[in-house]
Amino acid sequence: VIDASDAAFVLQSSAAIAEATGFAVRSPNSLAPSLTISDEGFGLRAYFSWDLVLAPGEKASFMTFTVFERGALASTVPGRIEALRDLTDPEALHGLSAAERALIVNWILQ
Repeated sequence: VIDASDAAFVLQSSAAIAEATGFAVRSPNSLAPSLTISDEGFGLRAYFSWDLVLAPGEKASFMTFTVFERGALASTVPGRIEALRDLTDPEALHGLSAAERALIVNWILQ
């Protein structure tokens, strides 16, 4: 069961193609989203939304991670998503300036 308290989750197929998709949507103890799940006829969809009020001219950013693998590499997805959720992956914040990091509201950045 996926709910808004989850910071990250992994969906794995039981099919012969062995697909796994992982999502990291926030760091633990950070601003939690609302979650809506719907079946649109071609599979389940999860929609995350955050209630955030900004003053005129104020900016905010949301950061999420998605990892997809198939076959033998599918088993690596849970560990990779955990590292991204915890920001222990050395590439997680690569390329983001200090100013860009300061705008992110769904992760607690040190």
